[in-house]
Amino acid sequence: MREIAALAAEVARARGPRARGTLDVRIPVALGEAAPAGGVDLLRAIEAEVDRAAAVVAEFQPGRVFCFQCGDAGCPHGVPQTPTQTFAGYTPLGRPEWREFLELCLERRPPHLDALYRDPPAVLALSMTGEALAGELLPGFGRASSSYTLLGQVTAGLVPQGRERVALTLQIVETRPGPERLRLNLIGASPVDIAAAAADSAPRSPAERLRRTLEETRKRLAALERRAAVAEARRERWDLRQALEPLLARLRSDLERIWRPETHRTRHARERHLEAERPTGSALMDARRAGDDRLLVDADQDTIVVLGPRGRTHVFSPRGRHVTSIHLEPGELARKIQKRRWRPLPPDQAAAFRAALGHQRQ
Repeated sequence: MREIAALAAEVARARGPRARGTLDVRIPVALGEAAPAGGVDLLRAIEAEVDRAAAVVAEFQPGRVFCFQCGDAGCPHGVPQTPTQTFAGYTPLGRPEWREFLELCLERRPPHLDALYRDPPAVLALSMTGEALAGELLPGFGRASSSYTLLGQVTAGLVPQGRERVALTLQIVETRPGPERLRLNLIGASPVDIAAAAADSAPRSPAERLRRTLEETRKRLAALERRAAVAEARRERWDLRQALEPLLARLRSDLERIWRPETHRTRHARERHLEAERPTGSALMDARRAGDDRLLVDADQDTIVVLGPRGRTHVFSPRGRHVTSIHLEPGELARKIQKRRWRPLPPDQAAAFRAALGHQRQ
């Protein structure tokens, strides 16, 4: 098995997959066959599986839409031309179409359309099924693709982002083969930027609520993925698209609720709502137990980051005051360290931080 795995890795390097990523290669092995042709058949099977797996890696690129016309997600058609555009569907020949969010709203006329023209404008969300987005595809141009299928999307707009407003699109994509079948594709903002904005804001701010919505949506997709695998193993009839309908409906309402103005709250209530009740006791406990290698400094915010167990991450001021707590997405820690936003805390600052923690109460 080690020799087969090494052979598959060598084939992948030799054939040069079009995009970086992890290839999950499944090779059927018939033990006990000693015929000379067996090695040739195995090599051909490995080459075929590597090609299929590499196609999935190339077709699904976060933040982009696969273009069936060019056969690549990295072509210029895979991204919107302006921050206020959203994906509106495929042409019959497989080219992605991008439309201004306001233009699409005027065409589809969602409830409370007039709220888009208030001061400040409201944020509305549009839900579109996979059939509405990819129903015009012709055979040979993505309609019968077995490796990349767009199952639906929800677009929220126009979402405040700094001084601008952007269209935020969340797509559900099915990819095969591979261990991860249902993927959440975010267009209009990166998960890293959302997590950074959430870390720098109050626990119930729109940025933090958006981060939690994305996390909960990924968990629901994982549950549907497991249900689909069970149905496939038992050869049961189970409609994945129908099962996704309530998920898309909930995602739409969750996104609109994030930026909905809370006019019924008093000013004092709104301030308390945004501040929330931080888990100070748990954060202090994690900070006091953390070794020096688990203490980092945020170069942008001049705060101290404590890496707790099971992905828990706490942000403190240098004086030991708990600012907020977040849960890091997979790979997020490595990206922050690679970009040198989070750096190891020098020993003298670590000692001062621990002394400051000693004066804090649970």
